Amino acid sequence: MTAFDAHTLIGHAADAGFQVHPLTTDTVTTTMYTPDAVDAHLNRRPHPGAPTPLDTVTTALGQPFARRYRQAWHDAVERKPITYTTPVLYLTATARTH
Repeated sequence: MTAFDAHTLIGHAADAGFQVHPLTTDTVTTTMYTPDAVDAHLNRRPHPGAPTPLDTVTTALGQPFARRYRQAWHDAVERKPITYTTPVLYLTATARTH
């Protein structure tokens, strides 16, 4: 999801025959306070069919590194809460009538 551009998304939707209605962006801020919250974050799929963050690390770097990665998150949250932000884009589109 890097190099994401809302204007490109709108263009692709229009090219596919959709009329784009107002586009809304937002930022969601989440704070994790416990190791259980960290595990929920690391094992949550960003969307159906996508790998979890921990699956991605495991695939790219192997199981031993993934264990250390998870432990580093646990160590960090035990010292202080972890806060992160996620940009969100809401796009509503309808099929163009000809």
